[in-house]
Amino acid sequence: MIILNFSFIGNVSAEGTENLGTIGGCLPSLDAISKKTVGFNVKFYNYHWLSYNDATNRGSPDLTTYATPAYYNGGYLEQGQFGETNGAISFDYTFNLPSSQSLQAVKGQLPSGYNYDQPVYLTNWTFVATGYFLPTISGSYKFTIGYVDDLAIVSIGGGTAYDCCMASDSSEYLKSYQINSIWSSSGPTGVNNLVIDLVAGVYYPIRLFHTNRQWAGGLTFGYTDPNGNYTNYWNNTVYTLPDAEEVCNATTVTTTVPWGQSYTTTKTTVQPITISSTTKEVINVIVETPQVVSTTTKKWTGSFTSTYATSLFTTTRSDGVSITSTVIYVETPNDESTTYTPWTGAFTSTIGTSVTTSIGSDGIPTTSTIYTVETPTSNDVSTTYTPWTGAFTSTIGTSVTTSIGSDGIPTTSTIYTVETPEVDAASTTYTPWTGAFTSTIGTSVTTSIGSDGIPTTSTIYTVETPTSNDYWIRRYSNHIYDLHS
Repeated sequence: MIILNFSFIGNVSAEGTENLGTIGGCLPSLDAISKKTVGFNVKFYNYHWLSYNDATNRGSPDLTTYATPAYYNGGYLEQGQFGETNGAISFDYTFNLPSSQSLQAVKGQLPSGYNYDQPVYLTNWTFVATGYFLPTISGSYKFTIGYVDDLAIVSIGGGTAYDCCMASDSSEYLKSYQINSIWSSSGPTGVNNLVIDLVAGVYYPIRLFHTNRQWAGGLTFGYTDPNGNYTNYWNNTVYTLPDAEEVCNATTVTTTVPWGQSYTTTKTTVQPITISSTTKEVINVIVETPQVVSTTTKKWTGSFTSTYATSLFTTTRSDGVSITSTVIYVETPNDESTTYTPWTGAFTSTIGTSVTTSIGSDGIPTTSTIYTVETPTSNDVSTTYTPWTGAFTSTIGTSVTTSIGSDGIPTTSTIYTVETPEVDAASTTYTPWTGAFTSTIGTSVTTSIGSDGIPTTSTIYTVETPTSNDYWIRRYSNHIYDLHS
């Protein structure tokens, strides 16, 4: 029996990376979870020589079958299973032999991480390891085949490694894979790094297939968590669970909500929900996207403001960030006003239109339309004259007023206040009476405007005089005429 040498001499590292994003996960029943055990389940299979002479302890190795889809898709089962174990938590090993033993079948002891204490023909063997990877934190995980001799195939995810909660029935035959790394004499080939976004609390089926066809062999398999920590021990993240009667694919509920930041963030948790009296866990994904709110306003004949439609759509910026836009369609009462400006033209002309929107204390916008109209000047001029004691005419005041007619057109009125020299024309009217003395019984003042526009003030005195049978007196224009009876 050969004891393994862990010096990693002569092994070839694999190369290449694949980034998958998200994959399918499983949410087993609480009963199944309560029965989980730590580590992988591993089944060991023979990998036969093309021929082998027991007498000489030499054989002819099969250098091709192991790399064919027919073999790793189920053909390996035909070569026979020789062992099985549970609780495997690490698969790193290296097996080195001198070239003199390159055509010999040699047994060795697996490292303790396999949890298998029986000697194994490590020169030619195959194993299939299955389990559920349970992330402790959500984020991006990188699974790595560090080096391989001769073949390693890794499958992760429900329906990819095997069906959720159906490992026994669906893990023997390869469904699909993300890592297929193989040794060649000219160097490594295939993909050895796999990057996946995983959710804490979700169980992800994982399957590792490995074959060493002849002579030296080796393998390292580990992962890097979202914090950048690498480990090749799986005792804190991989479990074996009993099968169920049906698949237990995790249901993902995604909700997109707007928020006030300029970037998009995703929060993913596992939460229980109840559907038709049945409680099950789901993957709850909350996507917060930047929000843009705009309002489109149109006028209408109503007397109140009405929101008649709302639309929501998502666009993607050039940097890949999703933007949630909300458009609110609002009808507002029509508020119009007209400003008239007099001008010297003979016609009315609209020279400008402006629209303004103001937000009221109730948060509702009001749209105002202002029309600016030039109208012909209609100037109504009037003059008020005031007599005074001076010898000349003087304009002592001017006022301008504007009024809007029933046709909506403004009229401008100009009022001049003018002081003019007072011209006093006095006259006396005599009235006979039976008294013995003369008496002024009345005085009146009148003003008239002459053709020159200047006012004249007239004063009329009414006088009672004694009656005489011999004479009557007439006084006119300040002259007295005596008439004999």
